[in-house]
Amino acid sequence: PEQVELLQLNQATSPVQMGFLLTEEFLLTSRGRKLGGWFVPTTDSTTQTAVIFAHDIGQNRLALLSLLAVLKETGLAGSFHFFLPDLG
Repeated sequence: PEQVELLQLNQATSPVQMGFLLTEEFLLTSRGRKLGGWFVPTTDSTTQTAVIFAHDIGQNRLALLSLLAVLKETGLAGSFHFFLPDLG
């Protein structure tokens, strides 16, 4: 079963395909650069904490989908909001 889930993750191109809600948002850096990314809200309306992920050089936000899958599998995805920006 784990191999099937990994295969499905490799085919995912958005958190929506993994069962998450998302909005496209922008973050303005201190240097005035505008970074686009996915904001993935938690279903817990009392949560006020967001985690910002960063991918490696030469990658984009798609590289971060595996982290969301682990957080979902462990149940931690419901505890935080997430922002997955494109840094490059």
